[in-house]
Amino acid sequence: MANRGYKVIQYDASIKHAPYNHPNITFIKKFVGAHDSHDTMSFDSVIKSNNLSKDAHNIAQIDIEDAEWDILEKIDLGAISPYFSQMLFEFHNCDPRDEALSSRRLKVLEKILEFYTPIHTHFN
Repeated sequence: MANRGYKVIQYDASIKHAPYNHPNITFIKKFVGAHDSHDTMSFDSVIKSNNLSKDAHNIAQIDIEDAEWDILEKIDLGAISPYFSQMLFEFHNCDPRDEALSSRRLKVLEKILEFYTPIHTHFN
């Protein structure tokens, strides 16, 4: 995306710097989560601090090693979705044999379906 001229904003508090050095990449050493804290920014803060526009083609790509479920349960997707035309998730811990966990996961997926249309899924 950066090579195609898009502005890329990377968040990751678990590493010291961005894995790629590119003039279109801004690295912020914080996690993205449901709430602000010393090492985490909420989606609302990400939108405000980067002056994201509802009219831009913003894409969120999220790979946060199983924390995505908790965040998606807590955030207001209705408030966030106007700023992100696409959201790409790598979902972890999807074991259909675990009925209790699968029920929780299904509720999160139904929440996403209110605002987005899934275009690809597979077990990893």
